[in-house]
Amino acid sequence: MVAPSDPRLPNGGGYRVLGLNTDAVTQPVGQPIAQTYNNALNYGWNGYDTNFNWRAPYGIRVQAGTSTSRTQRNSCHSELDAPNVRGREGAEWQAGCDTHTPYQTNIKGAATYTLPKIDVLVSTVFQSLPGVAQTATLTYSKDQVIWNSASAARASQPCSVTTNGNGCLGATRNLTTTAVSLLLNNEYYGERVTTFDLKFAKNIRFAQKRLQLGVDVYNFFNSDAVTAYNGTYTVEDANTTAVENHWLEPTGLISPRFFRIQAQFNF
Repeated sequence: MVAPSDPRLPNGGGYRVLGLNTDAVTQPVGQPIAQTYNNALNYGWNGYDTNFNWRAPYGIRVQAGTSTSRTQRNSCHSELDAPNVRGREGAEWQAGCDTHTPYQTNIKGAATYTLPKIDVLVSTVFQSLPGVAQTATLTYSKDQVIWNSASAARASQPCSVTTNGNGCLGATRNLTTTAVSLLLNNEYYGERVTTFDLKFAKNIRFAQKRLQLGVDVYNFFNSDAVTAYNGTYTVEDANTTAVENHWLEPTGLISPRFFRIQAQFNF
């Protein structure tokens, strides 16, 4: 397939998406069958974690840490109809069976402090997480498929439903369209999700008991980070406004700032 021209796509689009992910005619249809993964199934993880604890003067406590890692999973020779070579020039398998995740870092921390004399607890929790992976799926018709020399005969093979013509897709050769990913696996990510939560609580002590009255504030700075994106790519029609491309429009946001009043009695 040929990706559409779009400055938001890698290198402005226009590249060929390789290795159409369509079932072979010998692929069983219906319930999946049991299969054994062999040594050709490779999975790799690289990363490191850090942790920081500080017991400061005046009862201040700070704890923070990071986790940075990347993964690689290669199932190209462990699948029933292997290898799955979806991708594009220079990354022939990375939209299919060879999945890479770039280095990404999670950052989390917490701090607490009790104000003397007035006996008020102040605490915060901070986290900064990688953005969610973005996808771009475009539906192509069978007439847009460019078959390579080894598969050129597919274009002239009759469809199982004669009214569909030739060159149908799928294990039963009855599909006239197919959904194609324009991006490699884990190629695009959205903005990071960063939040601060705060807690204020007043301790009331009496008769060896303690009543704590407080308020929790979640997403204190009211971040509107995106947690989900529209992954359907649509080719717009210049002659009409009925067909619009809503790819990458946000479909989910982090929960807005909200407050919770709480009471805790220890005895």
